This record gives sequence, C-alpha cells and structure tokens, in this order.
Amino acid sequence: RLTCMELDSSHRRLITGAPSGTIKVWNLLNGLNLHKLEPVINSKVTGLTCLHGNQLLAVGWSRHIVQYNISEVKDLKVRADMSWKSSDGHKSDIMAVCQCSPLGVIATASHDGELVIWRLDTQRPIIHLHRGTQAALPVDSLVFLQHRAESITLRDRGVLVSSQAGYLCFWSVTGVKHGCFYAPEQPGERVLIMSSDQIKNSILVSGDTKGYLQIWDISSYAVDIQSQSACEQPPLLQRWSAHSRPLVCVEVLHVADREFLLTASADGSAGLWTRDGDHVGCFGQLQTWSITGPATYHRRRHDKLIEDPAEMGEKDKFLTLPLRTSPVLQVRVQCKYSLL
Repeated sequence: RLTCMELDSSHRRLITGAPSGTIKVWNLLNGLNLHKLEPVINSKVTGLTCLHGNQLLAVGWSRHIVQYNISEVKDLKVRADMSWKSSDGHKSDIMAVCQCSPLGVIATASHDGELVIWRLDTQRPIIHLHRGTQAALPVDSLVFLQHRAESITLRDRGVLVSSQAGYLCFWSVTGVKHGCFYAPEQPGERVLIMSSDQIKNSILVSGDTKGYLQIWDISSYAVDIQSQSACEQPPLLQRWSAHSRPLVCVEVLHVADREFLLTASADGSAGLWTRDGDHVGCFGQLQTWSITGPATYHRRRHDKLIEDPAEMGEKDKFLTLPLRTSPVLQVRVQCKYSLL
C-alpha cells in the first residue's frame, strides 16, 4: 500500500511513501528499485516534495521534516538527514507539505490544524498559522499558487491555500489571511485535494469527500491588500459529481492548448475531464478516446451547474463503476510538454 508519490526534478524517477515509513525511489523507464531511503521511527509517510538538485523532503507521523540526497547516490540505501529544526515545528502528525521555489519556502500542515512556513536556506520555521477555530481540526491539503509567488505585486497576497474542514483559506507567507470560504455544497464535508493552473492561477479546483469537483475563478480573489470577507466566495464556475466516493487527487493538465482535469477517487477509479465538465472517460474502460476528439468523449455535460449521479443513464453508470478493488490514494502527473 502507498500513501504518497512524487517525481524527482528530472521526471525520470518516481518516489513512493508507505504507512510503514518506507520510501523507495524507482526508475520510471524499467521499474527498477534504485534506492531505499532510511525510515524515521517506522512512521507513516504522508507527503513528499523534491527540491532542485534532487534533495527530497519527507513528512509524516514522525512530526519531522526529513531530507534525503538522491542526486548522484549509487548505494541502494540512503541515510536520512535530520538537519531540519523540526523541534521548532509541529506538535502533531504532519498531514501535508508543499513547496514554493520563487519564495524559497515550504509549507507543512498538521493534524491539530497548524500550518508552518519554513525557509529553505535556514531550514527553520518563519511563521506558525492557525485558522482561528476553537476545535483543532486537521488540515487536509495545501497548494502554493506559483504564478502569484513569481509576481512582485502578488507575492505578498494570498499565495498559499489550505483546506481544513471544507474551508479553503488563502494565506500570505507573512501570516495574513486574505480570504476563507466553505467549498463543498453540503455541510460537514471536507476537501481532501486541491489544484490550480500554475501558468496563470486563474482557477482553483477542489475535490470533496462526496466525490464532487468544484472549479473556482480565483483570478481576482485574495489579491487585494485588504482581506476578503470571512465568508465571501470567489465565483463558482463549475461543479459536478466526478466520482461516487471521496476525491483523493486532482491535477490540472494543459494538453493541445486546452485544460483538462485528471481525478482519482477512493472508489478505485481515475477519470479525465474537460474544464467545462465533459467526461473524456475513465482509465481502464474498454472504449478508447482521443483527447483531441470530443466526439470520442464518454459523456458531454448537461447545461447546468450541478450534475446528480442519479440522473445518469445506464451506460454512464456502467462506465463510472470502480475499475479497481482497492482505493486509489494518489495520482501524480507532471506534463513537461504539450502532447497531441
């Protein structure tokens, strides 16, 4: 069983993490296990991120940030580097990690609801963040808005988005909360995964525990000096039921000058969608599709914002049944080129 995956900076090696604390590095071309990384107290690995120069950071239930040098090592076993000042960080299990190269920082989030932003050059935390709720609720997901971070005028605005109990909060790296809103349609749900079009950061995609996908227009959200209203939402562009169980992964892809969404769910299926909600298809279905040929898509969307699974036809229900017997925990995609 795997809990997280990441590609190295060359996109030629896959790194996987497991509940036992095991981290392995694989050759993508032939599937060869290149390295086994030293685990930390055999605790669950929940997040991986690869820095420039192939310095790998791993987080999890150990509550530490562990670094591994996988750049030019030839040995099968790679020792853990415990140089990060983790004692100044989290007091609870770390649930997520993401990096922002333009700002030279990473962000981590823990089960008790705390966010910590760290400097890469000093390996020390620079600020601790809390949403302000009385209950200590876990943070489920983090995403940096890379395009905003590269902009001199926007980098001190809402560049980090966190998901906690269904609320999506936009933070600056100085600790100012620039906006926060509840994303799922139904109360009591959570958002386990988020993604954005990192070329422009014009949209934010969220996937909730009901299997619904939401696309938000964030082009003008959390970019003012004043914070947004506590409950003000950005415009909701689309919402539809993508899977029958919680969404655990979503990636925004740019292919043939169009935007597509790759999704994976705890129901064991993975699907591909257009930004408008057309269902290109499920991976593993018998009928193949052409991503550049809309006529081959599995289903075109109805002209409404919300699609109810109960309204699908028999063909739709058949093709959206789980294709695996075990949950998909994560799908990792890196598109370096636009493929036709």
